[in-house]
Amino acid sequence: LNEYAIMTLQLKRAIKFICLTMAFPIGILCGLGEPVLQRWLGDDFTDLAMLLFIIMIPWLVSISTKPCTALFRGTDNAKIPALVTLLIGVFNVGIAIILVSKTNLGLYAIGISLLICLTAKNFVFTTMYAAKISGVPKYTFMQSVISGCIAFFAVYIIGRVLANMYFLATLP
Repeated sequence: LNEYAIMTLQLKRAIKFICLTMAFPIGILCGLGEPVLQRWLGDDFTDLAMLLFIIMIPWLVSISTKPCTALFRGTDNAKIPALVTLLIGVFNVGIAIILVSKTNLGLYAIGISLLICLTAKNFVFTTMYAAKISGVPKYTFMQSVISGCIAFFAVYIIGRVLANMYFLATLP
């Protein structure tokens, strides 16, 4: 195997490992969002459980694709990701302002903007750019993220079922 093949294999493993590792705590936090928010902040905040879900999904993808940034730096290909990050940040602010001013979504508008922009940047651009640099098919690294996202949704559903079956906010 050449160095790029070994690097690609290790990068796929790192992305999958991080995504699967983070899927459990983020899935539990989101699935048990209402009881966690009730216990932690009080009854007035339980209605923000969906906002917690919306905000946490982009972080699962972002954290999972962090090894790709090492690839960008190591191969001296960090300029394009930096420019894309800047543009996505501006786009994120723009979408948030539009959604806040034109809809009645409130805080959810900011979360939705974050969900769209961060997920697009990290799931689509970062994985595809890493694949381009590595010389592998463009969906190679996306597959590693998808497996972790499936695990996240499974844990999330289990957490939601438990939250609906039991009153978990009373647990210490």
